[in-house]
Amino acid sequence: MRPLPNFSLALIAIGTTLALPLPAQVISANASPVRVGILAGASSTTIGGKDADDAERRTGFLAGLYLVKPLSGSLALRPEVLWSQKGAGTTLSEAGTTVDADLKLSYLDLPVLLQFEPATTSTIRPHLYAGPSFGFKADCSLEVTIGDVTDESDCDSDFDIKSFDMGGVI
Repeated sequence: MRPLPNFSLALIAIGTTLALPLPAQVISANASPVRVGILAGASSTTIGGKDADDAERRTGFLAGLYLVKPLSGSLALRPEVLWSQKGAGTTLSEAGTTVDADLKLSYLDLPVLLQFEPATTSTIRPHLYAGPSFGFKADCSLEVTIGDVTDESDCDSDFDIKSFDMGGVI
């Protein structure tokens, strides 16, 4: 998978900035609390490889939870659990017949991020984060439309699609 960098990063940044942190527990009077939040947004992906020349981007939904555990000063550990829709589509036209194919993938993504959050007295908390993301394929289906006829099938056994997807988040 090759996510659309600017679009995805902007949606994730907006989503995490607007997410309201919920205090989970306070470690001490002077320490920052552990926070839990909800993420929701859009995912824009396509597939890569030698057979994916004509693949178009597919926009899907992503949602999940995150936890921010302060480490020291402005640094925190931020693990996330996300359900994300990925995939690609293509349209082929030959001899007056149009074929639309849409590969739909669902992944459980587990980013483990290091978050930098400068000290502020405001309720707005700007932050930067980066780290690896581990994705595990949960579902795969292929929807093919030829004219007015649509067929959808399970594609786990028909295609060589990775069950593990590793990426990075910045």
